[in-house]
Amino acid sequence: MAKIVVAGAGICGMAAGIMLARDGHEVTVVERDPDPAPDTGEEAWTDWNRQGISQFRMGHVLLARGRHILARRIPDALDRMLELGALEVPMLPPSTLESWTPRDDDAANPMLGIRRPVIDKAMADTAAAVDGLTVRRGVALSGLMIADDPAAEIPHVTGVESEDGERFPADLVVDAMGRRSPMLRWLAAVGAPAAYEEAVDSGFAYYGQYFHSSQGLPNAAWGLTPFDGFSILALPGDSNTWFIGAYASSNDTELRILRDRETLHDLLRACPLHAPFVDGDALGDVISMVGVTDRDRRFVVNGSPVVTGMVPVADAWACTNPSLGRGMSIGLMHVELLAEFLSNPPEDAAELVRQWDEITHATMRPWHDATRSVDQARAAELDAQRQGRQLEPDPADVGAAIRGAIAAALPYDENVYRLFWRVFQIVDFPETVFGDPENLQMLIDAAEGREPHVVPGPTRAEFLASRA
Repeated sequence: MAKIVVAGAGICGMAAGIMLARDGHEVTVVERDPDPAPDTGEEAWTDWNRQGISQFRMGHVLLARGRHILARRIPDALDRMLELGALEVPMLPPSTLESWTPRDDDAANPMLGIRRPVIDKAMADTAAAVDGLTVRRGVALSGLMIADDPAAEIPHVTGVESEDGERFPADLVVDAMGRRSPMLRWLAAVGAPAAYEEAVDSGFAYYGQYFHSSQGLPNAAWGLTPFDGFSILALPGDSNTWFIGAYASSNDTELRILRDRETLHDLLRACPLHAPFVDGDALGDVISMVGVTDRDRRFVVNGSPVVTGMVPVADAWACTNPSLGRGMSIGLMHVELLAEFLSNPPEDAAELVRQWDEITHATMRPWHDATRSVDQARAAELDAQRQGRQLEPDPADVGAAIRGAIAAALPYDENVYRLFWRVFQIVDFPETVFGDPENLQMLIDAAEGREPHVVPGPTRAEFLASRA
């Protein structure tokens, strides 16, 4: 078995460390942030300083696919999350459905409501009991160790080095340093050929905060709700907490007033189905995020690796904006795929990198592209609404037609809702579900003659006018 260094102790880095160590590898996870996990989940929320994770206290949710992976590969981490107060959220039919006949499999794909710091604590607690796994915190990595081979056409990574000169030798380095990974800069420093990178601003700005109530969670509109000019995202958390926030176009400078807590609360109170969310006790101030990047990287260019001895995973490979809540679950999919791949990897270092790139591109890239497609459509719509116009869909865009049919049928038809839940929880791939002729016909029939359900609340223009 291999000696592996995982760079980064976020959720996916820790999951990689745990899975790989339990598969028999000798694993060291190296993390820049120095503070260990606090003693309790609440202290993780209030006191844990994780400067390396910019979105540490923004809204998170672990979708059913991610929960299934934990149950299968790291069940003790899932148990720890539940001990710390995580909430299992089953499929809950909206009140607008015209009928609802419960089925035995309706509870098969629950998501997990839990705050990000509590997830990280559960992963840290689990990792502490794993044989063959060492977690080093407070180590600022500065670059790669490279084999001294003048005849090598491409660099071969033999480990990583810290800013104070400590070296971590490895047969393989796993880049789990997230969306801000410095790997491209590190590769340039050792003279590696240029990797492929595509990066664009996702087009969104986020404003939100967590709340708590000893009375439990509010009976309100959970999930993602689009309005004219903005969207509201409501996510359940652990221990009677929840996240509520709004997002808009990153070009919408006028809506940056939502950084102010009372202004954000006023917007939520103006939306009747979301007003109950601000009745709890606010935990801290509004957190905002602007300039979130959709990005993907490939370290095989024209069939040739730009480096060997290193593979990326999760957000260090590709990341999208967080509005659909898919990031952690897709990242865990990628980690599980890596563990399976490394159970019987090719012996040739270049072939290992090539095969990992191919597997990632074939298995993970469709999820990335599907998420980006939804994001880009909504970003364009928000930008048009900001300018006071409605975006007309392209009649030739099949994806737009399907999204329109889902919006029209979803609030009313229980069968469409069940299919959507599986897609939303990334249990099934969208094209697999709605590419099935029977499901597609059912969707078309359910959407016929219907317009999308209008959720009560102001338009962007009406809300701004009320502030004048």
